[in-house]
Parts: sequence; structure tokens; C-alpha cells
Amino acid sequence: MTSTPLFATNPAVTIAPAGTVWVIADGLQRIPEESMHWPTSLDVATLLDETRRQ
Repeated sequence: MTSTPLFATNPAVTIAPAGTVWVIADGLQRIPEESMHWPTSLDVATLLDETRRQ
């Protein structure tokens, strides 16, 4: 069980098969394994641009 600070009243949450917790609250964010650390943001647009270049 971990806890992380989020500023959203009702964020959408999903858990990947590998156990990674993803939250949509002010963008797509990954919940870190360490408790009480800020979520890691994921820049989806940049990832899509990188994929197109390959």
C-alpha cells in the first residue's frame, strides 16, 4: 500500500498487468512505488512524435 499526493477530486485510475498504477489527474501520471512521492507525468504527445520518427 502506498500513498501519493494528487490534486484532483475524482481522478480516473487504472492498473496495468505489471502492477503500474496510472492516474489521469492534470494529465497522465504514473504513481511511484515509493510512498508520498509526487507522481511522474507522462508526455503522451512527445511519445507519439518519437514513435512516428522511427
